[in-house]
Amino acid sequence: MILKQGSKVKKTLTDIEFIAEYDSKVGELYSNAKCIYTDAPIQTLVEIRNILEYLSEQIMQDYSLEVIQSSSLNSKINTIKKNHVVAPYIIEKLHKLRADCNKAAHKHEYNLSYDEYSELALCSGIVNLAT
Repeated sequence: MILKQGSKVKKTLTDIEFIAEYDSKVGELYSNAKCIYTDAPIQTLVEIRNILEYLSEQIMQDYSLEVIQSSSLNSKINTIKKNHVVAPYIIEKLHKLRADCNKAAHKHEYNLSYDEYSELALCSGIVNLAT
């Protein structure tokens, strides 16, 4: 989308472009997750979990928190929580996404249908943004 602002013409960023501007790796993971949603909702959830892992590690690095490579995503989020780095409602969202994505990352532990995985991926918000 192109917007005119004064005498300048500005292009409006898509959600993928906006995220890629923030971090190219997150943008790539997000783009992959969004593009495969219809055909591969399980992989979409795995990609979202990869984004959570990456962002958690980046936050821990940015705030000089000890990053233990072998620690679980749950532990990383709790370390961020314990150090009051982000607001509690963000921690809640991170844990909710982590729990939903775990159902795809560890699908052998769950007995979900394809439609249930599709619903989880849809509820993640990845597809609710402009498509």
